[in-house]
Amino acid sequence: MGAGLGVLLGAQALTQILGGVAADQQAKDNADILEDLGIVAFQDRMRDTRSLISSQRAAAAASGGDPNSGSALDIQLDTAGEGTLDALRARFGFKSRATAEKNAGRAALVSGGVGALGTILGGTVTALGQNPSTTGVSASSGGIRQIRPGAGPGAV
Repeated sequence: MGAGLGVLLGAQALTQILGGVAADQQAKDNADILEDLGIVAFQDRMRDTRSLISSQRAAAAASGGDPNSGSALDIQLDTAGEGTLDALRARFGFKSRATAEKNAGRAALVSGGVGALGTILGGTVTALGQNPSTTGVSASSGGIRQIRPGAGPGAV
């Protein structure tokens, strides 16, 4: 394999590896943003729930009822439970998307490494197939086979 081909294969392999690393880092950054958005969504929904409960308490008191007992209390407890569940669902949705981003990043990283390996191996096999007498290996008929040192390309 000539020096020029080796440099070209190395550059292509490096490009594939760096592309995978960059995609993985971008996915991690996206995942961090999604996780932060999940926290914000959770906090927003909990704040909305507290506000709704405050309104329910005020309405119960304004109508002459006791907001700390009976049906008024039951309504507030139901609201608190549903509001918390809604907030947790929102957080989980963002967390799930963040996990998917991280997995996509890992896949891109692996793909870059596999692509680089394929480039190097493919280029090496191609180079060996072009000049088997100098390498002692032949890449003919779809596979590599060992030939006797010093023998021509047709010898086995």
